[in-house]
Amino acid sequence: MYIDLQVIYSILLLCVIAFLGFLIYTLVNVNKLLTNANNILIYNTKAINESLDNLPSIVKNIEKATDNAKDVTEVATDLAAEIVVTKESIKSNADTVKDVVSIVKNVFMK
Repeated sequence: MYIDLQVIYSILLLCVIAFLGFLIYTLVNVNKLLTNANNILIYNTKAINESLDNLPSIVKNIEKATDNAKDVTEVATDLAAEIVVTKESIKSNADTVKDVVSIVKNVFMK
């Protein structure tokens, strides 16, 4: 028993036709995708160009903002240190006043 060569060629031809159909379908979809991407770029070209033109000033503003943030953190650090010193000073003065009141109280209680 053998398979006729004509049948094998027919099956191969059908496979090639199916593959070509799939290839055409895929290429049509890729073409639609590229056309849509091109249309989006054409539609948004003005906005994209404006954004790219504004980008240097945006970067400069961000740089200024980060410099300002650094300055603010330095001031906040200095302020926190001064608050700690002031707190200790107030605590020391409160202890002194407490001792003076205690001495005055002991003097008048006798």
